[in-house]
Amino acid sequence: MGGLGGHFGAPHGLITTAMQEEPTSLRIDDPGVRALFTEDARFQSWLDVEAALAQAQAELQIIPESAAREITRKAHLSFLDRAAITAGLARTGHPIVPLVWALDQACEGDAGGYVHWGATTQNITQTGLLLQVRRAHGIFLRQLATILTTLAALAEKTKDMLLPGRTHGQHAVPATFGFKVAVWIDELGRHVERLLGCEGRVFVAMLGGGAGTLASLGEPGLATQEKMAARLGMRPMPRSERYAIHEPTNPAAGTKPDLNTKRPRVSCRICPRRIR
Repeated sequence: MGGLGGHFGAPHGLITTAMQEEPTSLRIDDPGVRALFTEDARFQSWLDVEAALAQAQAELQIIPESAAREITRKAHLSFLDRAAITAGLARTGHPIVPLVWALDQACEGDAGGYVHWGATTQNITQTGLLLQVRRAHGIFLRQLATILTTLAALAEKTKDMLLPGRTHGQHAVPATFGFKVAVWIDELGRHVERLLGCEGRVFVAMLGGGAGTLASLGEPGLATQEKMAARLGMRPMPRSERYAIHEPTNPAAGTKPDLNTKRPRVSCRICPRRIR
């Protein structure tokens, strides 16, 4: 019963649905990550990229400045026809075309004709995904900061609390609990360094056009990618490519499982018999 957390007292059907959609949702508090990966959040991240692209192109005089202003003003899900987007997704099976159509329709004058100018699907969807991941990354870093602050206080409080050291599953020379906590702090600190260190490689904006060659934008293509990235608070890809954006995410993806392995090892030190 206690495992139901905030769902205690909820109808059984709602609990079952929640468990099917998010198996951990009834056991783990959500710090705000799930909201970052809803359909609405995904669509809005794509619209944010479309707006940044239009602003960059206007700055380089590729599209009219008035068009970029209108695209930016309407690049919010609240301005778009959601029913039309849903119907378009069902009809085309394409992830972004119905959204581009809806933004086009929402823009006044001829501004809609400049939406998605010179870009291709992966440019928008994958850069948008990294915007979502970066927001989650910020939450993880804040959580780690809270954990490290708590552990620092615990290490200070227990620095003289004696306990048996352990080796090969048996008692060894004495240690202190504060010393063990300090070891956890050191390890978590290295994970934080890894997460911070990979930001410049992971959070990159991508603009290569249909074949990844930037031919659709011509000579100002690289400058467009740089300015679009700057407006999104990201770095541009060092080379334009359609699919290579997956590769830079590996450092961050690898650090998250490393963090997950830390929890049971800490628990085992606190209550070894129960964990086993």
